[in-house]
Amino acid sequence: MKKLYLSLSLFLGMLSAQSCDEAISPNAETIASLQLINARKKLLVDKTWKFYLYVTKNPDGSTYTNYSVKDGIGLSSDYAKFTYTFKSDGTFVLASANTSLQGEWVLSSDGNAISTQIGVGSPITYAIETLTSDELEIESSSSKLKLKI
Repeated sequence: MKKLYLSLSLFLGMLSAQSCDEAISPNAETIASLQLINARKKLLVDKTWKFYLYVTKNPDGSTYTNYSVKDGIGLSSDYAKFTYTFKSDGTFVLASANTSLQGEWVLSSDGNAISTQIGVGSPITYAIETLTSDELEIESSSSKLKLKI
């Protein structure tokens, strides 16, 4: 009887060990997502991003360009002085000539969106349209930003 109990215990232990291995082993999709997130973090952090384009999206579907280097709109406005700096610890600084705000940022689990939050305000989630070593283009339901190094 002891042999049967011991054999059954060993068999159940092997089953649970196999089950645990499968549960913690990432699949190819998870690995690809993690690689994308890490690559995007490397492109994003420890750089000073300057506003290149800022467009407000209105509820009626219309848009308003607040700032555009390319089109020469608002070049003397405060937007010309704003910079974003994303840090590897998940914080960021939005700074201008006279003030700076600190907040937190996080990439989505698939690496295709970034959420930012300042203080206790609601987070803003932006879809990442473009992210290269010198250009970041993001879009939310209410705005579109293009930042450059």
